[in-house]
Amino acid sequence: MNKRLWLQQNEPAGFTLLEMLVVIIIVSVLAAIIAPNWLTLMNRQRAAAASDHILQALRETQSSAKTRNIPKTIQFDPTANPPTITYNPGDATGERVEKLAKGDVKPGILGMDITVAGAPVVAPYSITFDNRGGIVEAQTDDIPVMLSATIANTTVKRCIFVETLIGNMRDARDTECN
Repeated sequence: MNKRLWLQQNEPAGFTLLEMLVVIIIVSVLAAIIAPNWLTLMNRQRAAAASDHILQALRETQSSAKTRNIPKTIQFDPTANPPTITYNPGDATGERVEKLAKGDVKPGILGMDITVAGAPVVAPYSITFDNRGGIVEAQTDDIPVMLSATIANTTVKRCIFVETLIGNMRDARDTECN
């Protein structure tokens, strides 16, 4: 009996070096396969969140113009890092500035492109909705307007089109944004 206890106490416990190496190699291979797909998924989610924020801001401004029966303006600034959306710019009591995607993305990752009537715009751009929710007459030559959210160093792109004078909007993705 004492011999059996002595043998049990001297048996090696734990994993061998070879077993640990095999596990590390398997985990490394799986990580190498999964990581690029995970990054792509995260980039698509970031662009979708930013695009949803743009669409929500446009609809909120349009709805506010109809509800209050006064023109309302929204400004998009693609030059800020991260890009910003300003509700009611210049209104001392009602101006509100938000970072694109609610600021959930680190600076330098998320970008915004604005195209007005087919020409790129690199400065802040405003859209004003009249009291009926349509685009004001002064901006009729600007239709269509494309506001797109882009992710740095990728082809991921989500965009919102303001297509008609009555303020119709639609969203698109990747190659549909061109």
